[in-house]
Amino acid sequence: MGRRRASSSANLRRKKAQKSLRHLHWIFCEGKTEKRCLEELAQSWGLSSVNVDPRLGHAPSAIVKMAKEKKNELKRESGAWTIHVIFDRDEHPCFQEALEQARANGFCVGYSNPCIELWAILLHQDQTAWIDRKQAQSRLKRIHPGYCHKSRPILDLATVMNGLEDASRRSKSLQRRAREAGNPFGNPTTEFFRVIEALRRDR
Repeated sequence: MGRRRASSSANLRRKKAQKSLRHLHWIFCEGKTEKRCLEELAQSWGLSSVNVDPRLGHAPSAIVKMAKEKKNELKRESGAWTIHVIFDRDEHPCFQEALEQARANGFCVGYSNPCIELWAILLHQDQTAWIDRKQAQSRLKRIHPGYCHKSRPILDLATVMNGLEDASRRSKSLQRRAREAGNPFGNPTTEFFRVIEALRRDR
């Protein structure tokens, strides 16, 4: 009986490993916060096929350009893959154009307006009023364990895991409100949850 359970457990681990190897995730992002969060989630879910490529300080258009280059490279290889692009609205003049290009190329888009800190706030509470980047960073510092934009822009994994469902629900609610107002990518909105949901489906 003990041997059968051990064998079954080993087979399950092998199946999970094979599943994660079958589908590659290439993630291009502009910040340390997103990189660390996604890498820790992937590790906790046993996903060995998640590649996070941080391009610190790059504009959304540059992030999408790099993703397009990776897409052309992957086309020549076999296997399933998804490319994700993550960037903030901030004050980037090319934000809307980058969104359109990313969607036209079939990328999973995880934008945030004004910034990724909005999604992290949604782990804890609602945020329905307009908020700028500095306000979001300041608020997150008050409510999220250990976070500080200047000295430690890192999210606590346990807090993230506990708040994932709430953050997704609140993010989707913001999207509905924004669409109804005629400004689907307005402030505050975020699609960072889409990247996380894509990874979670491959567990």
